[in-house]
Amino acid sequence: MKPLKPAKPSATPQQQRSRESHERVISATCRLLVEEKGADFTLADVSRESGVSVGGIYGRFANRMALVQEVQLRTNELIAQENGANIAQARRECTSGKELMVRMVRDAAESLRRHKDIVKALVDASLSDPVVAAEGLRAYASHLGLFKEALLDYRDEIASPAPEQAIEFCFLSIYELLASHFGFGRRHSAGDGQWELLVANLQHQCVAFLTLPPAPAPQLKPTSSKTRKKEKP
Repeated sequence: MKPLKPAKPSATPQQQRSRESHERVISATCRLLVEEKGADFTLADVSRESGVSVGGIYGRFANRMALVQEVQLRTNELIAQENGANIAQARRECTSGKELMVRMVRDAAESLRRHKDIVKALVDASLSDPVVAAEGLRAYASHLGLFKEALLDYRDEIASPAPEQAIEFCFLSIYELLASHFGFGRRHSAGDGQWELLVANLQHQCVAFLTLPPAPAPQLKPTSSKTRKKEKP
């Protein structure tokens, strides 16, 4: 089975009036996505919000999920631009691996916080749409690549014998905790009451995990023949 390809952005209309209608449809879809109904909106809802007829929407998009995919592509492009600019600036300004770790964790957390409503809606949509899910994984991998490339500039400060794997695990842990905080894939989020503490803990976790010597792997005791006999039914 071939892997699913992420959606491609729709062609931008050439005429100004058509472009304006196109943008109203996309904006209306964004508004509907962040409401309680999420991706369960209908094209009639989009038509009412945008002022574009259902027939006009069908002339641009094959179905409702094609609209969601278009919004996702635009959202991911915006976040990718932010992440790329933030990481590039951090690499210029930071003079140590620890400083860079702290800076990038803060930047990643704040970026996700700014876009949490639309990202939450898209994560929810990905649970039932494999194309949205595939694009989400691609965006995640892209951010991870930038994060890893930046930290590998300070490879000597990373204590793990496998620094690339350690960075990947660190990034995954950060993202999963932020996703849990914002309630991605769930109905409710934790709110922002403990935001500063959460970010500080994520920064500490990242620095400690990457710079402290890794814990030794647990040594499993060999099972004796007598023990194996007792375990048999």
